[in-house]
Amino acid sequence: MSTLSVVVVALVTSYKGAMSVDPDQINLMRTLGARKSQIFRRLVVPASLADIFAGLKLTVGFALIGAIIGEFMSSSEGLGHAIFKAGSLYIIPKVFAALVATIALALLLAYLVGELEKLLMPWRRER
Repeated sequence: MSTLSVVVVALVTSYKGAMSVDPDQINLMRTLGARKSQIFRRLVVPASLADIFAGLKLTVGFALIGAIIGEFMSSSEGLGHAIFKAGSLYIIPKVFAALVATIALALLLAYLVGELEKLLMPWRRER
């Protein structure tokens, strides 16, 4: 479930970033004798990193939602199963504990993506 909910968003945002590269820069690199792999590695990837990380930030939430729904449907363990089982038995504190754990996991993953973005894109650090 997570894969289905994440792949499309990640691919679309990455494709959008790659297609937004200035054609004049690509032509300049071709004129200077760059191969396709060099153009991709040195121009397209750095120019589309902002869109790639925007997609990653979106997909963190989608991945967690997909995992929880997958655990609702066919699991005997995990946070989704705990929420489903506790909810069906009206054990509200356990439901809230699992939700808090899910929120903490989402915040941790979003923080890690942000740190990875700062590491890979030092030119975009906010002051």
